[in-house]
Amino acid sequence: MPMPMITGQKPIRKSKQGRFQIVDTIEIMRPLTKYARQVVSGSAVAATVREAFRVAEEERPGAVHIELPEDVAADDASGEPFTAARVRRPDADEKAVATAVGMIEEAKSPLILIGAGANRKLTSAILRDPRVKAATLTGSEKAGASVASICGQEIKTTVLELGGSDPYVVFEDADVEAAARVAVEARLQNAGQSCIAAKRFVVVRAVHDRFVALLKEGFAKVVMGHPLDEKTTMGPLASESGLRDIARQVEDSVAMGAKLVCGGRRADGPGWFYEPTILTGVRKGMPACDEETFGPAAAVIEAANEEEAIAIANDTEFGLGASLWTKDVAKAKRLAARLNAGFVAINNMVTTDPRLPFGGIGKSGYGRELSHYGIKEFVNVKTVRNA
Repeated sequence: MPMPMITGQKPIRKSKQGRFQIVDTIEIMRPLTKYARQVVSGSAVAATVREAFRVAEEERPGAVHIELPEDVAADDASGEPFTAARVRRPDADEKAVATAVGMIEEAKSPLILIGAGANRKLTSAILRDPRVKAATLTGSEKAGASVASICGQEIKTTVLELGGSDPYVVFEDADVEAAARVAVEARLQNAGQSCIAAKRFVVVRAVHDRFVALLKEGFAKVVMGHPLDEKTTMGPLASESGLRDIARQVEDSVAMGAKLVCGGRRADGPGWFYEPTILTGVRKGMPACDEETFGPAAAVIEAANEEEAIAIANDTEFGLGASLWTKDVAKAKRLAARLNAGFVAINNMVTTDPRLPFGGIGKSGYGRELSHYGIKEFVNVKTVRNA
């Protein structure tokens, strides 16, 4: 199949696998729209009056996803999948602001979802509009800081789901084969361009070499190619700048002493493809350890024991997700409480579920999306006391 310069897309085989998740999500979200009042309270509203900016009390939950010009002021911010209408590529002027905010009003929603590549001037104008009551953003630290700053000046509620450097911790008593097999998908999903993808693989010394060998075998089976090719298991990166960033992080880490096990270069041919890469000997101070690696590169960090593994996992400014691998589930639950993260997966990779709250701490953001906790982020809990 001829392959032009293509950008990051999920392979068609992965999209087909996800079609059932879409159906499940629709069914799960149905009661949230039909019975928002009960969802917000967690049960019956009873004597407490709850106002959700007209969302929970009077209107269905709704939102507008606005796709704006790609001046990249909001960096890699991506809109949430709760879409009622779209505005495509308006100019950054008063008319565009009026159009965008008008669609928010039409959707009977106080919530604005900023889409990819937002124009800086227009984004600021929309966020400052008095009709906009709150904002949620999924994107980079830079984008989150910008939105939070604007909304802070306007005293408006925000929820930020930002980057991550998720640890994937493999203990001595883990099923190493299963951990390595799942690690391939955990790291390479969306070509590594996922905030919840595993980034740092913290492996206890006793099983380190075995895990790395199995991970290398798994990476070797990855088929890079056109996203519409059924044989493709990993597509390209979304942009040339993303390709440059992951290449820099790998090259600089190797220059600082990390060992390149496989990959480490741009793939031949058209498209922004980067080979699945494994680095070992990664330590604090290296880009592969300290920064969010938004591409198909796994940073493996060896830990002497359980205590050091947890310490390494927590030694980051981020706090989105984490995975723990051990056959002792009781131990995993005990250690999960010690991890600085908003989501901990035990013997599995981090995934989102609309029934469960999701979000991070630290530079991974604040607030929660999904479930009734997500709705409550934008709910005014009003106390009415009758004399």
